[in-house]
Amino acid sequence: MEHVQIAAKEQAAVAYLQQVQQKGGQPATDDEMLEVEKMTAQFVAEGLQQVKQLSGELSGAGAPDPLVQLKEQELQIKAQGDQADQAIDQAKVELDAQNQQMRGSQFDRRLASQEAQTQARIQSAMEREILKQRGDQ
Repeated sequence: MEHVQIAAKEQAAVAYLQQVQQKGGQPATDDEMLEVEKMTAQFVAEGLQQVKQLSGELSGAGAPDPLVQLKEQELQIKAQGDQADQAIDQAKVELDAQNQQMRGSQFDRRLASQEAQTQARIQSAMEREILKQRGDQ
């Protein structure tokens, strides 16, 4: 930063000397000295702006940091993996629900079949008993 101030003072001094030569070598008034200080401050501001710009270019401020890019990629891949895991879990839940529904319907069919068989046995037993009673008479 100090080198920027020194360079600015040199530029202001050169500009002042040029003004003095144009006026014929008369000594500076207070207003002219204020003008020199103003030029010095302006040159300091310009120099600091140049240093800031150069620093940004050297540090790669325009380009994204490769480490940040890698971390973003890693997070994106992890998010995709989490979404895939969630989809798999959802599919498992749906499959389990379908399996339970199938088991429930199979149980209902078996129960109805057993009831029908039991009813047929009872009917058959009753018919035999009736035939037996007729045969005994």
